Amino acid sequence: MRVIKSIWQQSVRQFTIYRATSLMTFSLALVFYGIELLTGYVYFEADLVVKGWSRSDYFVLITAIALITYLYDFFFLIGHEELSFHILEGTLDQQLLRPVDPYWFVSAGNFDLPSLFNALCTSGVLVYLLAQYDLSFMQLIGLLLAVFLGVVFLFVIDQLLVCLAFWFESPLSFTGLVEDLTDLLSRPKVFFPKVFQLFFLYVLPFLLLSNLPVMVVKGQKAVWSLGYLALLDLGLYLLSKVVWKRGLMHYVSAN
Repeated sequence: MRVIKSIWQQSVRQFTIYRATSLMTFSLALVFYGIELLTGYVYFEADLVVKGWSRSDYFVLITAIALITYLYDFFFLIGHEELSFHILEGTLDQQLLRPVDPYWFVSAGNFDLPSLFNALCTSGVLVYLLAQYDLSFMQLIGLLLAVFLGVVFLFVIDQLLVCLAFWFESPLSFTGLVEDLTDLLSRPKVFFPKVFQLFFLYVLPFLLLSNLPVMVVKGQKAVWSLGYLALLDLGLYLLSKVVWKRGLMHYVSAN
């Protein structure tokens, strides 16, 4: 708890120092989210149902994936950016010498407060949208689990890619690909061809990431999909730990 409190205080100080930039980041994120909502009105004009999807279903999808992204950004975005820099510049020594697990400390060593505000806003919208559904207690638990597993998936994927900095000089280009795929596939799965669906649901499950909250709400193979994503997250996490340890063996300190 002392470490978390220290990280929080440091994050608040940075937010107050760069508050103009932080407020701009917060505002732009809400603008882009608003554009996604507007897109939903265009897709589902006159409340039409398109391939089994209603306007409310689409709004739940884009709001849930926005919440997942904002939560990842709040906990891990700054840490991953700084980790890549420290590896390439050979300045990781101070983090490695601290009496905490460096795997977690360097990844979550700074909170992005504008993303927290965005997450709170989208959480409120999601609660409003879910009030339109008749959900059971287990469906609500499943929805929370879908959001949690989505955050974990983004974390372990980016952790793996950032650790490529131990061997390559441009790992951030790979993490940018993750962001692009997340944005591109934040659409109902039925909008894509079958082969495309299968690949991005079960091989690179970015489509599962965005569609899973709606699958839970609508009761569409949700339990199996949650279990699959949980096992995938666990496997990727264990792999990221191995890559992290191997990467430290390649790390060259500037000192």
